[in-house]
Amino acid sequence: DHALHLCHWDAEVSRALESALHGIAPSWADFDEDDTDAFNTAGVGALRHLDWDDVRRLLLSSRMALMEALESISEEPEEPWQPSHPFAAMLQDLAENDRHHADIIKRWRLERGV
Repeated sequence: DHALHLCHWDAEVSRALESALHGIAPSWADFDEDDTDAFNTAGVGALRHLDWDDVRRLLLSSRMALMEALESISEEPEEPWQPSHPFAAMLQDLAENDRHHADIIKRWRLERGV
């Protein structure tokens, strides 16, 4: 479920990238906890048909595509990279989300000796 969640978020960030660069916050930026839970449940549910190998491939390909897109964005103008800008705020949310789920996955693996 955590890998599916990360795939879902990569897709959502990729979809919102261009708009966020132009100062338009993604639809989920102002979600409350219930809205976020529903958004995540729907996103994960849409991917649940995938088997584990497909999930791993999707996670790798979606993250690589997102990283390529982000690396192609110029450092100028500086405005989108400022913390108060929707683009930078979205990237900060993505990083926090990644850390949160990475910690959960690491704990799970440690508990199982994986």
